[in-house]
Amino acid sequence: MEKLNSSFYLQIFDHSPVGMALYDFSGQCVAANRSICEMIGAGRDQVLAENYHRISSWKSCGLLDMAEKAVRSGKPATQRVSAISSFGKALSVKASLLPLKINDCDYLLLTFEDLAEIKKVEDEREEATRNLGKALAEIKASRSILPLCSFCKKIRDAQGYWEQVDVYIPKHLPADITHSICPDCLKTNYPEFWNARNREKL
Repeated sequence: MEKLNSSFYLQIFDHSPVGMALYDFSGQCVAANRSICEMIGAGRDQVLAENYHRISSWKSCGLLDMAEKAVRSGKPATQRVSAISSFGKALSVKASLLPLKINDCDYLLLTFEDLAEIKKVEDEREEATRNLGKALAEIKASRSILPLCSFCKKIRDAQGYWEQVDVYIPKHLPADITHSICPDCLKTNYPEFWNARNREKL
């Protein structure tokens, strides 16, 4: 581990947002950074005391099989892991195992990338999709035939109640109502304003 005694590399290793732990080929942890300790809910000394062959969560989530395969093949391996750590912390991570040779000694580097933010983005996308589906359904509903009274112009809702148009629309359709007055009604109900407006046009 002489290479890791360099303060420059130690700072990069220890302050990386990616969780990292280094194991020798016997499975014993020889180095662990802050991020991985926080992710699994353990102190550094607790992590350094572990041998991955004896970690039950590694067996149950498939990490042990992946580690043994990486050691045998000398090739990196990656998979998503959802598990409870030995210290009771729930994990949802992208786990990668990379065989390394340092000073002619073989090691296995474990990295954990937290998927919580990715899951948050996925949840937000699913919510947006649901909202879009709801909006499309409302638009489709708004194109259906509405029962309209020939005299008072009220609309009958699905429960059989009759409502004014300006009450019905905001309740059942993705639209708001603003009140104005059309030229015909202005002429009938407010002739003085109608005449004044026509004089202004002249």
